Parts: sequence; structure tokens; C-alpha cells
Amino acid sequence: MIKQIPYRYKIPLDDIEKINISIEAYQKLIAFYEEWLEKNGPYDYVVERICALTSEYCEYLFAREFAREGARTFESTADTYSSVKRDFKKHFPKLEFIAPGVSNL
Repeated sequence: MIKQIPYRYKIPLDDIEKINISIEAYQKLIAFYEEWLEKNGPYDYVVERICALTSEYCEYLFAREFAREGARTFESTADTYSSVKRDFKKHFPKLEFIAPGVSNL
């Protein structure tokens, strides 16, 4: 059975600003739900939403670090995904890495 591939490997790294905007949006959503819990008390749905949003938020944090590392390679598109591919191969050695938005045809 193949483990589910984390979302961080599917997020396009070409636009770090878009990644940063997504991170800010997740921060605001999580803060909203946390404030709601403080005002209204425990509610299972809200706790589950916080957990789900936090997981997605973390994936974007990983993607931002991958993008930053790729940016240090002088913005070469070929090198942008090299660290991501290296990390992917470490966790999924039998699978082929396909960079988001890049066809394998």
C-alpha cells in the first residue's frame, strides 16, 4: 500500500507570493476559529476544522521553504524543484516525481 503523498509536493513553487498569501489566509482562518472557541466553548466541528486547516497550513509552510531553497539556486526553473525532488525521493523512492504544472509526457 502506497502512503498518501503530502500536499507539499503538489503545490506549485513558481510564485512564492501566492504561497505567502495562502499562508496568511490559513493563519486568519485558524485565528477566527480559535477566537470562536474562546467565546463559545468547545464544539467538535470547530476543533476538527482547526486541525484540518492547521495541517494544510503546515503543508504551505513546507512549500514556502522549498520555494525559498529553490530561489537560492538563482531562480533557475530546473533547480527550483531539485530540493523538493530530493526530499520526495527520500520518502517515496519507488515513485516518479513530477513537478506541479509540469507534464511527464
